[in-house]
Amino acid sequence: MLNRVEAGGEIPQRREPRPAPEVAEKSTEAGDARIAELAKLAWFDDPASLREIVKSLRDPDPKIRAAALAAVRSSGSRDAIPALKSARDDAADEAARAGFQDVIDYLELPTFLEELEARGPTPAE
Repeated sequence: MLNRVEAGGEIPQRREPRPAPEVAEKSTEAGDARIAELAKLAWFDDPASLREIVKSLRDPDPKIRAAALAAVRSSGSRDAIPALKSARDDAADEAARAGFQDVIDYLELPTFLEELEARGPTPAE
């Protein structure tokens, strides 16, 4: 007996249940607002902004978590590394862990000034 694929039929797609439209609209609006807020917070170089960003690393919405990761990366603050490592260790799937590790690796790279200092003084030309 042929299955649907061998017979030239399409594979039925699994459909996720959709929330009621009013619930979906509210959650999308709230999520979009939070994502915009995280992008703005990344511009501030202060502990309070970083704490707000770090809180969102464990948000149940993957879009908000992704925005928080982008904000941490944009901030360039190494102070977020312990929170990133903790969130990475608690992440449910490998893709999420890889995303956290990518930002950790980025933040651990030496800055341009650190590279220059490591090279020592250059001879006068």
